[in-house]
Amino acid sequence: MIYTERSIVEGFIIQELQKLGWKYIPPDEMRRRRNFEFDIPIVKEDLKRALRRVNRDVELTDRDIDHILTRLTTFPRTIDGVKEFLDVLKNGIPMTLESGEEKLIKIIDFDNPENNEFVVTNQYKVEGTEGNIRADVVLLINGIPIVLIECKSPTREDVDWTHAYRQIKRYEREAPDLFIYVQFSIATDGIKTYYFPNSFREEGKDFLSVWRDPYPFSKRDVGDDDLRTTIYGLLSKNNT
Repeated sequence: MIYTERSIVEGFIIQELQKLGWKYIPPDEMRRRRNFEFDIPIVKEDLKRALRRVNRDVELTDRDIDHILTRLTTFPRTIDGVKEFLDVLKNGIPMTLESGEEKLIKIIDFDNPENNEFVVTNQYKVEGTEGNIRADVVLLINGIPIVLIECKSPTREDVDWTHAYRQIKRYEREAPDLFIYVQFSIATDGIKTYYFPNSFREEGKDFLSVWRDPYPFSKRDVGDDDLRTTIYGLLSKNNT
């Protein structure tokens, strides 16, 4: 497929993700869902609903929910904070409930993926400690931004995927809170597409890779398009 403008690349990604079951929330609606609290990267109300849905066997009070939100919004803006959140994401939060019970609270239901809310949105604004950013495409699971995608136009000779990569690195510096949660970013110009885990490395020292395997789909399903292979292989709900 030929992508002629950055907006077409962005739109194509959103369109394909919807085919994979991601729910698209337009920017205006997402801003309202976030209650215009752009200094907080997570979508609090979505996360609150998800906590009760994912932990149906636990009686969570409003105070319990507030305690969990505090825990999830106070990680240090360092690689240690990234590691702490990853541990919570994978293993849950051990906590003493208001009732006095000791419980492990899950953030994501890995056993039943359909019990989670998968959302894709665009022009995702974050008011960072060093500046304000607006990411092209963000994927959220249960209100938590997990993947960030930055797009550039393939038809401009002076701009390509490397500019998208450098823009993501600027985002890391200006809005480090967001990258506590984002597990990996994708830089694309529609022709070349690279992904890398976020770990606050210096620019040029990230482990940039091309996703080659469209599993659970086949090459017959997606063709030889690197962007489609990345979307269908790396971003399908069961894989993400």
